[in-house]
Amino acid sequence: MMRQLNYRVFLFLLPFIADAQSVKTIEDDLGIKGKIRYSGVYSDTTLPQQGPIEIRWRELENNTLKTYRVQGQTSNYQPVGKWTWEEAKWSYKINVGNSIHPEFKTKGERMKWEANFYNGIPEGKWSLTIDSVHSTGVSFERLMRIDLNYLKGKPSGVISMEDNVGSNKLRLKGQCDNDGIATGMWTFTYKTPNGNLVKEERIYQKGLLTEQRMNEGTTKTVTRIEHTINFLEKENGNKELKGATRIGDQLFQQDELGGIVTELFHENLHNYFLKGWLLSSFPFEVVRHTPAFKRLEYPLTEKEREDILYCRQLVHNQKSKIETLLTGNIDIHRARSAELDTTISFLQLHYERLNCIDSLLTRTEHPFFAYKNRYVQGINHWITSVNRFQSAKGEIFDSLTIYIPPITTTSDSLYIFDLFATVLKQNEAIFPTYYQTVENAHISVKQEGELKHLEDKIIQLLNNQQVFYRNQTGIYSLIHDKWIKTEIPALLQQYAQTDKYEDALIIGEKILARLDSLANWHHQVELMNNAPALLKARYTYLAYNPYTGENDISMTVKKRFLNATLTYLWPYLLNEIEHETDWDQWTFMWNRNSAIFNYLLEFSDREDALSKRVDKRVRQEKKPEKILRIIEHHMETISINSERKHD
Repeated sequence: MMRQLNYRVFLFLLPFIADAQSVKTIEDDLGIKGKIRYSGVYSDTTLPQQGPIEIRWRELENNTLKTYRVQGQTSNYQPVGKWTWEEAKWSYKINVGNSIHPEFKTKGERMKWEANFYNGIPEGKWSLTIDSVHSTGVSFERLMRIDLNYLKGKPSGVISMEDNVGSNKLRLKGQCDNDGIATGMWTFTYKTPNGNLVKEERIYQKGLLTEQRMNEGTTKTVTRIEHTINFLEKENGNKELKGATRIGDQLFQQDELGGIVTELFHENLHNYFLKGWLLSSFPFEVVRHTPAFKRLEYPLTEKEREDILYCRQLVHNQKSKIETLLTGNIDIHRARSAELDTTISFLQLHYERLNCIDSLLTRTEHPFFAYKNRYVQGINHWITSVNRFQSAKGEIFDSLTIYIPPITTTSDSLYIFDLFATVLKQNEAIFPTYYQTVENAHISVKQEGELKHLEDKIIQLLNNQQVFYRNQTGIYSLIHDKWIKTEIPALLQQYAQTDKYEDALIIGEKILARLDSLANWHHQVELMNNAPALLKARYTYLAYNPYTGENDISMTVKKRFLNATLTYLWPYLLNEIEHETDWDQWTFMWNRNSAIFNYLLEFSDREDALSKRVDKRVRQEKKPEKILRIIEHHMETISINSERKHD
């Protein structure tokens, strides 16, 4: 008998043993932050495996106090059954009391969700109540109420909303099908800013808005969405639909008509109903869907896609060409001519129009573009946007105005992309003339820049040569008078009077080449101007004087050779360059004379048989032409022998 009694007591206590709960307390510097009552094992990353759970929590940040109270059941670590989620934001005052104890006054705004789950998914009735509460938790003012039902995580059946937060005092009642899509009649009651009461009805089929009825006082209006009604009639009658029109897959938070009621509905759902259920001690993401609306989709036809692609290519090419032409400093040269000024304005205006077309074409990439009715509502406002760019003035010649013909069409907006393609193809035929005007200006500016650079180099070199050669004697004076004072100024005058860029460039390069040569000859000029003295010094040495015991007797080697070259050859060479007027021939003579001078310097040390024969022939010769031939022949022989040695 005792064994049977013990067994019955065990069976009676079994549920209590199974439901035995633990309490986890969390503290911070302010005290107890939260208490969690749960069954089984508590984890920071998942809800308890099963059983009831209660969370009481508070947060204090930036003097804002928030409190939470959560109650529900779990199964397999997920919410199941009925749940309550409350969170309140408290405002408080601290006054002095009648004694040493201060007086606290608090007032809260509470959001309370009453929810139902099936395996972690919303299922069944859900409601949100927002109210004002005293410090005791007693409600004294209801601000908002939202009720809806869920079926497999999606809104289903009746939905209602009562909004007392704003001045509109919205009241809503509607319904959704089992997929969460708006259907049937939705009723909205609200107040306008001037206090008038409005009753609005919206009728939906398959998520599509078909009709709107409004009553404001004695005013009643009915708006039928004809294109949607026609679509549904044809769809129901299996008739042919224009342009593959269909009910789109995209879900919208508002219908295509929009308005204050749908805005308020959307805001209340997202600002209030979808809030909550976020707490560090509640490690589970609650996914909730809201009622959705559908719209007709008007997919782009293959022809439209081809036109769009073609237009994008033309826009890109034309913009790139204009960008290339209008870069650099061309803008500061607009004053060159009225033609250039207005051409730049013309291309800039077209560039803005191309940007507008490009922006409009980019809209077709947006997934919502296909949900705009191009057949009835149209996109003719696109043409208005593009036609904003019709005229512009010259920047310098601002009394001149250029015009672009407006885009016009007599067809519906279905052909807008074909129209754009036509306009852009016309640009391809028109633009090259304007391109050429700017390109010619670029060439002119470039050429002028090149000539300016050339002129700067000429002036700098000319100034340097004038400083080096003027106020000197001998060869300095010869070069200065023949080239720097006479020939180069004549070429500069010819350069200044030349209209053609190519001719000016040739003359300028010729002047620059001559000045470069004159600059490179500075060392040679100094040597050649002192050639007789330098040669005498080279052929003279000091011999030992037995009477003085020092090297003070001046001796000249190859004296007769030296006298012949200085008496007959060198004056002849100087006379040649003095009377030569052709620059190329003069340059040849100058380089030859320089080479002969170097030869004469080296000849003083030559004692080979050939050099001795040359010495003998030169000192017996008085004709400079023959002396020149003898020396040039010897120089050539020396050069040939030197090359053979290197080989």
